[in-house]
Amino acid sequence: STVSGQVGTLTNKLKEINSGITGETSTFSSDVFATNLDVEGTGSVNLNGNLTGTNLRYNADGSVNLADNKDINSAIIASNNTGTLNLLGTSTVSGQVGTLTNKLKEINTGANDSSSTFTNDVYATDITNTGTGTTTFKDNLLTNNLNVNAGTTNVEDNLTATTTTISTGTANLNTASGTTSSNIVFNNTGTANLNGDLTGDIKFAGNNATVNVSDGKGILGSVQTLASNNTGILNYKGDGFLDGTIGSNIYGIKELNVNTNNQQNKDSNGVVLSQGLFITRELFADVIGLKNNATLTLADNANIKNTGSDNLVITTDAQNSGKLVFEGSSEVTGEVGSSGNNLSNITAGASNETVVFNDMVNALNLFYSGNGTVELKGDNSSNQNSEGIIGTVDLNASNGILKIGDDVNITTGISGTQFANANNATLTFDGNSTVTGVLGGNSSGNSTFEKINAGADGKIVTFKNDVYVKESADTTFHVSGAGTVNFEGNLIGDLVFDNDGIVNIANTKSVIVSTVPLAIRSENDDFGTLNFEGNTTLYTDIGTSSKKLKNVTFGSEGSGLNTYTQDVNKNIYAQNSYIGNGSNKTSVNITKDITFGGNLDLRNNS
Repeated sequence: STVSGQVGTLTNKLKEINSGITGETSTFSSDVFATNLDVEGTGSVNLNGNLTGTNLRYNADGSVNLADNKDINSAIIASNNTGTLNLLGTSTVSGQVGTLTNKLKEINTGANDSSSTFTNDVYATDITNTGTGTTTFKDNLLTNNLNVNAGTTNVEDNLTATTTTISTGTANLNTASGTTSSNIVFNNTGTANLNGDLTGDIKFAGNNATVNVSDGKGILGSVQTLASNNTGILNYKGDGFLDGTIGSNIYGIKELNVNTNNQQNKDSNGVVLSQGLFITRELFADVIGLKNNATLTLADNANIKNTGSDNLVITTDAQNSGKLVFEGSSEVTGEVGSSGNNLSNITAGASNETVVFNDMVNALNLFYSGNGTVELKGDNSSNQNSEGIIGTVDLNASNGILKIGDDVNITTGISGTQFANANNATLTFDGNSTVTGVLGGNSSGNSTFEKINAGADGKIVTFKNDVYVKESADTTFHVSGAGTVNFEGNLIGDLVFDNDGIVNIANTKSVIVSTVPLAIRSENDDFGTLNFEGNTTLYTDIGTSSKKLKNVTFGSEGSGLNTYTQDVNKNIYAQNSYIGNGSNKTSVNITKDITFGGNLDLRNNS
């Protein structure tokens, strides 16, 4: 049936209209003023004019179709999960829709080029943007499924949904106030703008969609892309937090960009005063971009892994820009910074914690926050001259430990690695390494370590220039395993064999001490092989009568063309002391009464 004419007036409303019986269509071609408009069956009600009243009541699972440019000025009441409301164009619904216990079954809105508004709370099982239009919810929205699809959905206050689905459209959430509790799922390249906190997961599902998080807001859930690696872009406009896992070991997100709108809290010098973006769980991504001198803070046990085709995982948009903070133990797999755009600061080394960098680090400063450990495992590419870090490692006068990984080298100096405030700290070489440039000396950028460990089992560490280490009875330079340490410069500090390692000291170079009674000693009897490749100067005895070295050789290198003359004026305690190598010509001048505390072997030609 069709009613052609206005029904009632604003001051004189009809009490009740019953329509929409099963199998039938009721059409009102003009405005309707009624206290109650009831949908009595599963039929359809077409409103081609405005509806003004107290209640639009769905007594059965029927449909109401509201024409373009028409409005509903009435509450909408339904039995739970009953009734469909179709907005066919631009409309405003002024009145609460459904209740928490009795939700409307379905709302279809957002037709192409339309703009629809709900001014009060909306409770509905399913809400769908059917086209490219815009739907605005000015109050709270509660639904099982919010389908943004290709349109634009604005939720100004709280959103509670099981799932919010976006294809190519845009969801602007909590634009005035409130929070969102929903999983956000993408099936195309759409956008979600989070203006409040999100409780729920983001699922890019293999799509290069975008999520923008406003300053000071965060995600209490995970961010996943479980269909295709390196898809999905997550942007934080300023400060914020992320409380769930980002990506996975197989499927990382494409980008995490921090401080895109330059809204992190900063002082007058542009230094961020807050934690910046705070991440509590593991992060798998192709690239993490620190924008506008951003700060990224990782909680204890939060790790970063690069999932891209190259090794670069953390980037910055300017040289000496961006800060990375580790509150506890973490592992970073991927290059941090680049030679052209290095980070400004990295803070790590909290007490009793370990931060491991599995690739190259480019940062102006790596600053220790406590007595913890930082391990540099160096360039993960095929580069044979792998370095651990380009920048200054500031140990902050701590008892911290800096570990250098296997096959990782150090080049000291302003264009390589510098050290500051290291006098109480330990430098440990875990494997093969070459150190080029003077190490230590307490000059600018070359602070002296209290303790150095090198010579792990089966490994070789070569120092191309002088090495300085603190002289002490229990710190100093330790040959930690059954490996080899080569000194091509002087060692200024004492040398201790903790295990049965080998030390080679180049011609004319020495172990130089000034305050300790023994320059070279062993922690165990018959441990340690010491080779002076040519001439040297002895500053103290070598070994002791109770803890002899295994072997000491004067003139261990060279051929018959090489001639060495060695003055020996200190006691040599070794199971075996050798003069020459059987080919070169080595002479020993004993200039005072001394003791050879073991076998003395004068080899051929010597």
